This record gives sequence, structure tokens and C-alpha cells, in this order.
Amino acid sequence: MKKFNLFSFNPPAKGVKKEDERASVQTDFLGFFIMYGRKFWNLSNLNLLMAVFVLILALGIWLLSPYPIAFYIFLALCVPLYGIFSTGTSYVVRGYVRGDPVYILSDFKYAVKHNLRQGIILGVIDLFVIGLLIFDLFFWSGMDLNYLTSYTESVVNGEAQITGEQLPENPSADAAAEEAAPAQPGDAAVQEPPSETAPESPATDEQPTERTFMEGVFFYTCIFLLIIYSFMRCYMYLILVTFKLSVFKILKNAFLFAFLGIKRNILAFLGIALLCFINLYIFVWVPIIGIVLPLIITLASCSFIGAYAAYPVIKKYMITPYYKDEEVYEEYDRIFEDRG
Repeated sequence: MKKFNLFSFNPPAKGVKKEDERASVQTDFLGFFIMYGRKFWNLSNLNLLMAVFVLILALGIWLLSPYPIAFYIFLALCVPLYGIFSTGTSYVVRGYVRGDPVYILSDFKYAVKHNLRQGIILGVIDLFVIGLLIFDLFFWSGMDLNYLTSYTESVVNGEAQITGEQLPENPSADAAAEEAAPAQPGDAAVQEPPSETAPESPATDEQPTERTFMEGVFFYTCIFLLIIYSFMRCYMYLILVTFKLSVFKILKNAFLFAFLGIKRNILAFLGIALLCFINLYIFVWVPIIGIVLPLIITLASCSFIGAYAAYPVIKKYMITPYYKDEEVYEEYDRIFEDRG
């Protein structure tokens, strides 16, 4: 029986025929668990490679957050790395789904080398669209986004409370009072009461305005677009590493497949959401395990779920129509060998 090593990147033994693996490839719901169990340790090895990017990003944010200029430069440098890692990961995971013999490091480098420019461009577009949709979702939900600008004020107030100092509510009034002469004992008796006609101070507790009908429409539209784009992301990088297409055609085909493979896309979306929820639930109760899981298996598992759902749809609409039977499958491999 073959032994699995979590930290081993050694390729499978020579002499294994490609047809043997592909003959056992399944695309149905139950077949997913068979394929996932068969490739579990391979996915864990791939996840360790993906964890390199996560650790670089987390370490950079932690160290450079006090220095705004260096912090934003670091984030700008991480944007192309995202596209590079996504391209290499998709190529490797596609090999697992197709039943190809996979050599993680060499295949990862091969995919990055042959798709570097488009991978970076697609990664930039991917991050931009995700950020825009999430921002719009928060904006139309009625959430107050101005709290980001009050960070300095909250920090100053927090430091004052820690040190026990009392910050003046009106510094200018207090300064004027200190410069004024001390009041005489009889001055309090001759003070006039405030005029009844004095204007009332504006109310500080404003009632939150109810969300209008159009704001609700925009909010649920953002949710719909976010779900559709999550479907598209399962296809974009797979199409990139499989065919020679422009970025525009990659996005166009991914958009079409988001609807053509709607059943598989919904199942993949629910599976990824369930996996993330389980990881978050574990983090709440056992934080150390919840932090380590994304570095060991969660990220690669999400990629595998998306590729398992998406690749059969790509094969059905972009590959199979050009071939009459499965006997010319090897010819397909030679034609598309430039990308995979």
C-alpha cells in the first residue's frame, strides 16, 4: 500500500499510466468524496505551498502596518503575487480533477511561466471586482463607513482613559475660562437666568433613516452579483491554464459558464461556504486549530471543490464538441499541451 507523507513533494512512481488514473475519474456528487479522499494528502501538500503567500501577506501586514507608505507599497506588490499563486494552484488542482499525474512544484512553475502576464492581469481584475462588490454591499446595506476616518480620535480617547486623564469636552471654552478673572462671591446672586427664548440645542440622537426601496434593490443586486462572480471565479483560472484566450474572452466564457453549470456551481458554492463555516466554528472554540487549518488543508480544499464542479462544464462545452468520441482524448492532450 502506498504511504502518504504530508510534507513530501516527491512525484508518483514511474510507470503509472495516465489512462489508469483517468479511467477512475468521476464527476458526480458521490464521486467527489471518492476523489477528495484519494487526493487528500496531495491537496495538503499543495496547501502548504499556498500557505507561503498567506504567511507573507500576514507577516507583512503585521510588521508594516505602523508605516503607511511601506504598508501600501507592500500591498501593491502582493497583488501580482495573488494572480501568480492562483494560476499555479488552478493548474495543479485541475490535474487532480482530470486524473493526471501531478508534480506539484514543477507543474506549479510550468503554469506560472507560461501564463505569467495573463495570470497577473486576471489577478488584478479579480481583486478589484471582489473589493468593489464587497464595498458596494456594505454601502447599500446602510453601514456607516465613516468610522474609518475616526480612528485617530478613538485612539486618543482610548489612551486618555487608560492613563486616567479627563479630556475636555470643549477645549476652547476651558482655555477662555482659565484666562478670565476669578469670580467674586456675590456674582452668583446677580446672575440672570437663561432666557426662555434661547434656541434649543440640536438633538444629538438622530433616528436612523429607513432604507428606501431602491437602496434595498441595490443591496440585493450586490448579493446576486457577488454570488454570480463567485461562480465565475471557479472557471476563470481553469480556462486560463487550459486554452489560449484573451482575458476578455476568459471573463466572457466564465460568465456564461456561471449560468450553464448553475447546478454544479450552486453545490460548489454551498460546499465552500460550509467548509469555511466549519473552519470558523472550530476557530471560535479552538482558536489554535482554527488558525492552522487554512494553512494545512482548507485553502486547497476550496480550490478542489471549485475545480471539481467547474472542469466538467468546461469539458462539455469547450472540449467535447470538437471530438466525436473518447478515443481521441490523447489527441486533445497534445493540442492543449501548450497550456496544460
